[in-house]
Amino acid sequence: MEQEFPNSFKISVIGCGSVGATTAYSLLLHGIPTHLTLIDIRKEQAEGLDLDLEHSTPFTPSCRIKHSRDVKDCKNSDLVVITAGKRQSPGQTRLDLIKDNKKIFADIIPKIAKNIKEDSHQVFPLSVLLQNYYGHSKVCLSIPATLSRKGINELIEIPLDKSEQKNLAKSVSTLKSYQ
Repeated sequence: MEQEFPNSFKISVIGCGSVGATTAYSLLLHGIPTHLTLIDIRKEQAEGLDLDLEHSTPFTPSCRIKHSRDVKDCKNSDLVVITAGKRQSPGQTRLDLIKDNKKIFADIIPKIAKNIKEDSHQVFPLSVLLQNYYGHSKVCLSIPATLSRKGINELIEIPLDKSEQKNLAKSVSTLKSYQ
């Protein structure tokens, strides 16, 4: 029998390379998701990460993990994290890498646009001008936010421990130094 989670919070991670794996593991260790969906066009990559993360579940809060190669499995996610992208090859210029990654995002971004059109209020990591987010304002950061036809509805404030808040403050300070 499948375990039910009373306060369910589904997170989908698109892209199961180094960044996606680190993101998924960190989310799991912090006990944030009750459901974690790992999506990668290379299904064996998503499956491998799923199996690796399953080994850590005895040490983490309850979480159901599944893998897929289809972004449709993001359905009903409270948060979608996009880490998809090609790694830079030896000798490849940054401009050539951008061209390669443009193709990947050309597939993902229309799906986000469809979410807006359908007004589904799904959560996406979006670059947002902050107004008193953990005490920070007047700086743009990528923050989980619900998105609808009218734009950004709500910023999702993820619980941060003191160390994470300190790192956030350092990032904000760095960004503001370039303004």
